[in-house]
Amino acid sequence: MVKFIKYIILFSIFFLQVFYWSAKGSCKEEKNQKLIVSFMEIKSTNTGWGLAVIIQTPGGRTYLYDTGPGQYPNESFDTGRDMIAPFLKKNNIKIIDGVVITHAHKDHFGGFKYLMDNFDIKRLYDAGYSGCKNCEPEYDNLYKPEYISKGGKYQLVKQGDTLNWDKDLEVVMLSPPPTYLNNDENEANTNSMVVRIKYNKITILLTSDITIAGQEYLLKKFSATDLKADVMSAPHHGNDSYLPFAEVVKPEIVIASSLNGADEPALVAQKIYSKVGAKVYATCWNGTVQIVSDGVVCSVITERNK
Repeated sequence: MVKFIKYIILFSIFFLQVFYWSAKGSCKEEKNQKLIVSFMEIKSTNTGWGLAVIIQTPGGRTYLYDTGPGQYPNESFDTGRDMIAPFLKKNNIKIIDGVVITHAHKDHFGGFKYLMDNFDIKRLYDAGYSGCKNCEPEYDNLYKPEYISKGGKYQLVKQGDTLNWDKDLEVVMLSPPPTYLNNDENEANTNSMVVRIKYNKITILLTSDITIAGQEYLLKKFSATDLKADVMSAPHHGNDSYLPFAEVVKPEIVIASSLNGADEPALVAQKIYSKVGAKVYATCWNGTVQIVSDGVVCSVITERNK
């Protein structure tokens, strides 16, 4: 009888240990179950704007949509070193699963250099649009080749491509088209990578520096259902906010990425998007702006109020 009780106790301990480790493993797989999109404040004194967005997926992966400006001559600020890296370290993120460089302008790719040298970046995405008269050559001539030479994986993405970022997300490239868009005045911005992220009932539209010409193309190419979004980034930091596009997208929340003391683009975004009922946030007013969603509703967290 004593031996029988002893065996029951031992079996119970073993069962509890197995249950504990199974439960622990299950919790680990669930990750945070929320989509967190952080529009980082840019503090460069050499440019009036810049864009760096950190995307944390429900499954625990981390992606960047642009990296902000790097360190310009005669200043100390570098978005990669001074904003993105501290955020990643604070959140115990050691691996960047992918970086999207939307177009070859320094206020969008400059921070990539520091991150490439100091983090494990699994993949680099761009649309392959280079060599235009207003593209800045450092990205294609230096940063991308250096990343690839170190063994980094590069993926060319075109309109209609789906990015496999997370099983709970649908991430689709809307622009530019494979043949690119002609716009002699501002080729690089017009061919910025526009990405739509869907998480259950919530849609986020990231527009980078797409111009009015680029928005007109999207209006012709896609239906209103395709373009409708709950949250969007203001095109070209707010400079190219365009009422016909705003009326179709009809976002509830708009984020303009412009600098403190240079809020003209944010004011343009506010003027246009308030007409469709959107609440406009700006990094120059609110600091880093964070969107948090469970796929049904989303909330906005800001560093400071306007």
